[in-house]
Amino acid sequence: DANINARVATFVRMINARATQYRTRHILFLWGDDFRFVQPDGAFENMDKLLAAVRKQHPSMHVRYCSATEYIAAARSALPE
Repeated sequence: DANINARVATFVRMINARATQYRTRHILFLWGDDFRFVQPDGAFENMDKLLAAVRKQHPSMHVRYCSATEYIAAARSALPE
């Protein structure tokens, strides 16, 4: 909690850098890998805190968890026809 502002700044910087490589506003951000979350409860608690702080400090950013299927559907629907 003490370093949440620094974590938010880093996260937003990473998202903005990645955004230049996407054709839509939908940016995929993967969290870790299968072996990273030995204690998933703590990891998800920290990710929840980060996402809540991002929403509060950057209300124009819509950040949330989603499945690959949800992400692909959103990205496809945002492409021009």
